[in-house]
Amino acid sequence: MKQGLFIIACAVVLLLTGCDNSKETDFSSNLHKVTIGMSMQDVEELLGKPDIIETLEDHGGISGKTWLSGTSEVWSYGEDGWDGQIYFDTNRKVELVAEHQSRIAPPE
Repeated sequence: MKQGLFIIACAVVLLLTGCDNSKETDFSSNLHKVTIGMSMQDVEELLGKPDIIETLEDHGGISGKTWLSGTSEVWSYGEDGWDGQIYFDTNRKVELVAEHQSRIAPPE
């Protein structure tokens, strides 16, 4: 009886630890597929709706952010908005992609 409970407990632990970060890994992988010039619709289809949308009028200088000239919107993903950021130009096309505050595209 004790051996059966031990095996079940081990199986549950293995299942729970094996599913830790697959969502984060999928998001990161998809974020790296975003390319310069991609449309807002294409980005939303790839990454889903952003957690935060900021514009020139409402960015509020959060966390010391400076607004980039020519940027119309910034889409941020993650609870704190720092998992990924997509910057869109005035034509509503991707102009910059960042992950954890590090630029992905265009390369630095």
